[in-house]
Amino acid sequence: MDKNFKFNTLLNDSKLNYDERWRPYQINVLTDLLNKGLLKDMDSNIRRNIAYNIQYLQFIDFELKELKLHSVIEKMLYKNFIIVSISIVEAIFYYILKSNNQVSTNNKELLYNTSSKKKYLEDDLIIETHVYKQIEPVEIEMKFESMIQKMEKRGYLDLNHEYFPYLKHFKNLRNRVHIHITEGNNKGTDYMMFDKADYLFSKYILLSLLIDDNILKLERDSLYNEKLVPYAYEFLVLTKEERKIIKNKYKF
Repeated sequence: MDKNFKFNTLLNDSKLNYDERWRPYQINVLTDLLNKGLLKDMDSNIRRNIAYNIQYLQFIDFELKELKLHSVIEKMLYKNFIIVSISIVEAIFYYILKSNNQVSTNNKELLYNTSSKKKYLEDDLIIETHVYKQIEPVEIEMKFESMIQKMEKRGYLDLNHEYFPYLKHFKNLRNRVHIHITEGNNKGTDYMMFDKADYLFSKYILLSLLIDDNILKLERDSLYNEKLVPYAYEFLVLTKEERKIIKNKYKF
């Protein structure tokens, strides 16, 4: 993808051909990167969904870099970037845990309850009976916080322990996909909750996961830059100034 493409190449009246317009990295490039290490046997639909969402992140990043935006729109793009990037992290965590038999299952279905009262000495007791039938095992939905805890404890990745507490913070930001969640004051609005430091830190979090040695064995070939980061992930790399912005807020 040519870095010199500008936003005006996407305008309807530009009359440009597909190859002359800005575009994200192709799906096959991204799925190849996601078909290594711990993700080698990932379901192809999950892999493609992750790739589609990486393409979307590329576009959001392109908008933020190329456009002079209204402050509210800028904040909403930060929000969308964070929600999508943390959702990718969650999907990868889920797959790794499932492939290592760390996702609990349930093999019974409740049919009915019964209860009765009984006097025991001076106390009134209520006796409850639960009747179940055995079924084929089904997965018990795991909350993201549980995934974070298990991933940290099991050590499937080379991520250091400083990484995981910040993930818990971004889990809370990701939950603001539910727009009724507020703190009961102006500081609880999306406009106040999302800023550039959050957006930049979510880039760091996602890139650290995508290039972890257990997921992506870095190689020197035409797909990688001199820092051994795949060109398709370069939009996630932070400059020195951007790292300073993160450190000022998170002391990371």
